[in-house]
Amino acid sequence: MNDKPCDDKRRRILDATHKLIVRNGLHGTSMSMIVKASGVPMGTIYRYFKDKETLINELHYESVQQVAHYICKDLDNNLPLRQQLEILINNIIDCNEAYPDRFLIKAILDMVPNKPADDIEFLDKTFLPVITFGLQGLEQGIFKPLPVDVLLSLGLGPLEWYFHIRKGNLQGLTPEQRTLFVQACWDALVLNPHSSEGQSS
Repeated sequence: MNDKPCDDKRRRILDATHKLIVRNGLHGTSMSMIVKASGVPMGTIYRYFKDKETLINELHYESVQQVAHYICKDLDNNLPLRQQLEILINNIIDCNEAYPDRFLIKAILDMVPNKPADDIEFLDKTFLPVITFGLQGLEQGIFKPLPVDVLLSLGLGPLEWYFHIRKGNLQGLTPEQRTLFVQACWDALVLNPHSSEGQSS
């Protein structure tokens, strides 16, 4: 019965911190500002988070998990590789629609020491279905023989660049254009672009 109010306070602290650092930057956000924006007393905040760095890191972990939730949604590693790629691309598009400031928040949060980006085990576990997709393609001899992180950067990196640098929106693509986009990402991954391997069961 008493857990819900506590969870609500924690949520308010994290949400207020997120909004403040997007608006003011990491160093422009003070604990007193977080107190005012969240409506949670300073002493209570320190019961949840021992210091500002801990609070920011918790926000970072949560942000990574939210992104992973979107990107890995409905990604079934039993599906053909080409179909998995289509799901991944559509999920990334949806993720950027839902979290338009995610690159900004990542850039800000990456300034903190001991961040999730330094925790390889956490990232591997959080994005396991995506990594499994890459490993499957390698094990089946369909994808280019590259380290899996390099491989995924080839196939999915251009999409991330488009959103991050160009602030683009792929929702405006026609179905035919989206199919061509998926094909281009597929061609970047596969060893033999003209092969039909991995495209059907």
